[in-house]
Amino acid sequence: AFMTGLMMLLLYYFFRININQEDIQFRNFIGKKRTFSIKDMDYKPTNHGYILYHKGKRITYLNEAFVNHTFLLRAFYF
Repeated sequence: AFMTGLMMLLLYYFFRININQEDIQFRNFIGKKRTFSIKDMDYKPTNHGYILYHKGKRITYLNEAFVNHTFLLRAFYF
């Protein structure tokens, strides 16, 4: 139980999705950053969220919690 709690705390602290007008930046729980241009992205709606694609390659899935509660995305519009 302790390790599960520690992993959830690390995931909450390090995982980020920052969105601005030109790109989306993902940071995983070990701190690795990836940036994708919005103009090269596409999405596919599912029953419970969206699958995001960059140049035809799946990059992530956003479930309905992220879609319905956008404050979870930590979005910044400049």
